[in-house]
Amino acid sequence: MSVNGISGQYTTYSKDQPKEFNSNLDKDAFLRLLVTQLKYQDPLQPTQDNEFIGQMAQFSALEQAQNTNMSIRMNSANNMVNKLVKANYKPEGSTESYELIGLVEKVLIKNNDVYLTLNTLGELHDVKLDDVNEVTELENSVEQIYLMNQSMRITTAYNLIGKTIKGTYEKEETVDGVKRIKDVDIEGTVEKVRRDGTSIYLTVDGHEVYLEDITEVK
Repeated sequence: MSVNGISGQYTTYSKDQPKEFNSNLDKDAFLRLLVTQLKYQDPLQPTQDNEFIGQMAQFSALEQAQNTNMSIRMNSANNMVNKLVKANYKPEGSTESYELIGLVEKVLIKNNDVYLTLNTLGELHDVKLDDVNEVTELENSVEQIYLMNQSMRITTAYNLIGKTIKGTYEKEETVDGVKRIKDVDIEGTVEKVRRDGTSIYLTVDGHEVYLEDITEVK
């Protein structure tokens, strides 16, 4: 059982992420180090003015570089608002990540990092800017609805891992020398998810259950 995709014209381009400022010390750590140095300096050989000025100049350059980097990242993120993006997403508490497709609603800063809030058919998910793989501009709303529907199906499937479901799976059997496909009822815990094109299967007790063949979630 499978679902056919919708063909259409759309343009896809990759967003080059800005490079992170490469430093082992952030500005707060640098400032703490400088204060500690001044606190424990030898009173008979205090830090010379030119050394102190040089250290403050380094601190200022570090702070400016980090602020510039954050500004570039924020501009990059803001340019994605109201566009469709593909990003790696790991649900809270999950060990697996998967590709999420959604419309960027807003930009957030959490834990000194830049996040995008994606709307996937009404469900909101926050993903890191660095986890964005593609930004897609679609030619029509039908394609947008189709891609977001696919993303919602994938999200639904991964959210079922570890839960007990009821459904049916297809079993091949031979009757009077003729091979037939029979639907078999099954109840069990979802172990993993497999994607085959547009089809999504859940592994339950060693059997693959098509996502649309699930009848109940406990």
